[in-house]
Amino acid sequence: MVKMKQLYFLHIPKTAGQFITEAIRLALEKNNINDYFIYNGAFVSEEKLKSCVYIGSHFGTYPIEIIPEIDTVTVLRDPVERSVSQFNFLYEERYKELYKDIDGYLGRLRFYLFEDENMFGLRNYQARFLCNSADSRRFESEKKFQSVKDELIVPFGLGFPNTWFVSNELTNLDLAKSRLKSMSMVGTSDNIDPVLQKIKDWFLDNYNVKIEYLQDKINTSSITQDGIEYTTKDCVSMLTEKEIDRLRKINGIDQEIYEYAKILSM
Repeated sequence: MVKMKQLYFLHIPKTAGQFITEAIRLALEKNNINDYFIYNGAFVSEEKLKSCVYIGSHFGTYPIEIIPEIDTVTVLRDPVERSVSQFNFLYEERYKELYKDIDGYLGRLRFYLFEDENMFGLRNYQARFLCNSADSRRFESEKKFQSVKDELIVPFGLGFPNTWFVSNELTNLDLAKSRLKSMSMVGTSDNIDPVLQKIKDWFLDNYNVKIEYLQDKINTSSITQDGIEYTTKDCVSMLTEKEIDRLRKINGIDQEIYEYAKILSM
């Protein structure tokens, strides 16, 4: 009996993951394939994950641990851009109405990047997802999921809760590099086309499913102030060179694995 091929997209937040997963979801449903899991706020059992053609979520290494033979893919992003994009996502949701102009935004951004105690837990964020697993208790039952969710919800920067979260803060450079090297596909958001093609080839070869990416659907986490839209790159350009250097040092492990991912993605 030929074992079903499975693909896990280790979705690190703010690395173009929704763009990828949405394209895959649409293609699978178009082909009447419903065995997938992409929902970050819903319960899923270990048994369900083992039966999925595609898993795309913030599970860290958990699917790799329970399905060692699963094919894996991830995308990394420049740590400075990823940090600012994370803030922009939170800002639009929770703080936009409090800061009416771009100076107010920049003041809050600088506080978030360099003073907010929650931000300290988000440093080397990409390495954390490569080194750690989601809490396994969340996969045992719906009841357990709800109780653990309430117990372990962790603030995303500005108090924004996320249901799925890696279970500890191990950020080991060698381990993160080893995990990247063992993956079937690795990409970076600044040169994403090669990994997008590899994902397309995987689905075509294994399930005769054609993935069609909608380039205009990439979420850039832009903000709007004074009627002007600012992309993440625009926001980064407003930081001083000293602030950018500091942010790279704060996220030193992420910086190294990002550079390593660029090599692997060639």
